[in-house]
Amino acid sequence: MKVQEFRVRGMTCASCVRTVENVLRSVEGVKDVRVNLATETATVVLDPEKVRPETLARAVEEVGYGVEIPRKTVEIRVGGMTCAACVRAVQNALLSVDGVAEARVNLATETATVLLDPEKVRLEDLRKAVEDVGYRFEGLAGEADESDETRPLWLRTLVGFAVGGLLFAGMHADLPLWVQALLALPTLGYVAGPIFVKAWGALRHRSLTMDVMYALGISAATVASLLALLNMVPSTYVLFESAVFLAAFLNLGRFLEARARKRTGEAIRQLLHLRPPRARVLRDGTPVEVLVEEVRPGEILEVRAGEQIPLDGVVVEGEAAVDESMLTGESLPVPKEPGDRVVGGSLNTSGLLHIRVERAAGETVLDQMVQAVREALASRPAVERLADRLVTWFIPVVLGIALLSALFWYLRTGSFFVAFLTFIAVVVVACPCALGLATPAAVTTGMGRAAQLGILFRGGEVLEVAHRIDTVLLDKTGTLTLGKPVVMRFSDPDTLRMAAALEQASTHPLARAVVEKARDLGLPLPSPR
Repeated sequence: MKVQEFRVRGMTCASCVRTVENVLRSVEGVKDVRVNLATETATVVLDPEKVRPETLARAVEEVGYGVEIPRKTVEIRVGGMTCAACVRAVQNALLSVDGVAEARVNLATETATVLLDPEKVRLEDLRKAVEDVGYRFEGLAGEADESDETRPLWLRTLVGFAVGGLLFAGMHADLPLWVQALLALPTLGYVAGPIFVKAWGALRHRSLTMDVMYALGISAATVASLLALLNMVPSTYVLFESAVFLAAFLNLGRFLEARARKRTGEAIRQLLHLRPPRARVLRDGTPVEVLVEEVRPGEILEVRAGEQIPLDGVVVEGEAAVDESMLTGESLPVPKEPGDRVVGGSLNTSGLLHIRVERAAGETVLDQMVQAVREALASRPAVERLADRLVTWFIPVVLGIALLSALFWYLRTGSFFVAFLTFIAVVVVACPCALGLATPAAVTTGMGRAAQLGILFRGGEVLEVAHRIDTVLLDKTGTLTLGKPVVMRFSDPDTLRMAAALEQASTHPLARAVVEKARDLGLPLPSPR
């Protein structure tokens, strides 16, 4: 059995989660499925001999959702290219590497953007491919930014509200119906198009999602307006502005959700930034600067004073004070000597250290912290599971109530269009998004913000029961205190001035405290001899 995780885009509520789970479970060879709305991920336990990840991706795409198989985009620098033939040679070399799905080479910027499977391809493979055809591999130019889904949602929201406002004003200014139709129909195609695509996919697989309800409401209002345009019903049934506004509000809600997810991802990226991108490795006694991802366990790192330690390891030579506050909150540096362990991401404040690497990138304590945050974000507290169950039953119940309401008003008034408008009103107003979205959004945002502040939750359940806490045990340094020593008393200014003069070149926290106190008092600091 193999565990496969991939990203699912476009889910907006618990019914979407249920749809994706059901579709994946229906694929032969799938043993278990877990879909998480907050992190937009699907984790599948499968038999690799019976089903491939691409098959799962196609199944999910057929119900109207976007899928990203775990691939990574890296941008590398390539030296020595001079013409289009060079570009073609480098591109073909990169594409020949097993696990590379796509390669785009740019001569002007001397970079190559490579889409690859991180489980199969390492940077050494790309380096070898480039150098084998006679060009220089000059390292990583920087990972490409993740696609920003907030921008198209925000554009659809702006267009929807702008045109909706015009239609609303035009309705009161007796704007001709054909002009309203010309404004509304293209706008609905752009603003509501993705909603209808997902709704159609759900219906094809006999699934009721919120997109189906939204599509029903928008379609009903649009059809009524077109019938009024054709003089088949009174002009009071013109609802173009209602359809456009509904689509705009839906896109606004999804924009806010996407932005919250993006901010949560930034918290994880900030943790990863604690580790330097490059390391200095001793090879044949000579320090060579390489990418951190290229360092392997057993190699010796050289870390100078003032530099961050790239990876976990053991000191084999040298003595220094290491600031481990990123892990422990303790601001005072910890003395390190041969035989002591050091943690990647901590800061060497003094001295030269030679460190034997014990854990490669992806396996360090810092990476475990990042993974803990990701797992916590993926966890589902009890209140979220309850909300999912409620939403699952809510949609068919609402549709049933809408049909009964329409039938009641048809029998009472004899007017099909009164019944039709009643059905629209119930479907549009009864929007249970808050049930399926508010809980995961709150948990995800809360835990992401906590991670930015250095607080890691084991899971959503912990956050859910936090309101019951009546006793709190806290570590003092860096938690209750500033984690930074400050001079409180001194015998006389001249003593402080001389001490600060001696300490001004030191990076030790106590030395910095003495110097800062002297500078705060405006004392002149001579250069010591």
